[in-house]
Amino acid sequence: NAFVSSKEEDISKAPIIPYNVIVEGSLRDIEEWNNSPHSVHTDKTRWEVFTEMQHPDLSPINWRGFLPHLGYKTTTTCQLNGIIHLNNQEFLLGLDGEICLGERLIRMMAQLAGNAIDVYWLDDNKGEVMKALIFLKGQDKIICEAIAKPTYNRARIERTERDNLNYEIMSSYISTLDAYAKRRMERITPLIVVDNTPKTLNRKFVMPGIDHYHADNDEAEILNNEDVPKVVPVYNHKSFKDRF
Repeated sequence: NAFVSSKEEDISKAPIIPYNVIVEGSLRDIEEWNNSPHSVHTDKTRWEVFTEMQHPDLSPINWRGFLPHLGYKTTTTCQLNGIIHLNNQEFLLGLDGEICLGERLIRMMAQLAGNAIDVYWLDDNKGEVMKALIFLKGQDKIICEAIAKPTYNRARIERTERDNLNYEIMSSYISTLDAYAKRRMERITPLIVVDNTPKTLNRKFVMPGIDHYHADNDEAEILNNEDVPKVVPVYNHKSFKDRF
C-alpha cells in the first residue's frame, strides 16, 4: 500500500502537457531528424538522400491498392465541359499526373460525360487534394485521374512562363471538348417540331352558315357480324397506262 500511494503521489506531481504541445514537439523532432546529416553521405541530410538518391527501378506508388480504403469518397458527376467539382475546387480529367487532351480526352468523356462517378481522393497536410482517382459509380475499374484545373494570370503582360503553359493546356482542353460536343450533335437525327398550339383563344364568335366539327362523347357502338356490311371487291381491268 505504501508503494502504491507513493506512486500515486509521483503521478500527481507530473506536469500536465496539452495534447497539441505533445504533437508539435513530436513533429519538431521528426523535422530535426530529417534535416540532420546522413549516416553515410554526411554531406547531405537524411531528407536529401531520401529524395535525391532513390533507386530508379523502384515501383510507383500503388494508389489503386490503398486509396479506396484509406482516403475519402465523393460521388459526383462529370459535366459536358469536362469539369469535376471536388473539395470546393475544379478538376479536369487526366492520366499519369497529366491532363488529357485530344483523342485521349474524348475517350474519357465518352465514358464519363453525364454519368455518376465515384472519386476516391487523399489530402495533404494543407488540406489540398494530393491524389484523386475516378471510377464509374459502383464499379472498381479506374477510368482516369482528377487533376486540379490549372490557373493563369488573365493579364498577358503579367503572365509567367508557367502561366503561358497553363493557358495553352486550357485552350487545348476547351477546343477538344468543343469538337467532342460538335461530334455528338452531328449524331443526333434532326427533328421536325410541329406546333399544334391553337391560334384562337376560344370559339365565342361563330359565323352563321358554317359547319363546325363537334366531337361526340358517346361510347363506341359494338356491331354484330350480321350488321357489318359485306365489301364486294371491284376489279378494274384497265391497264396501268389507261388508269394513269
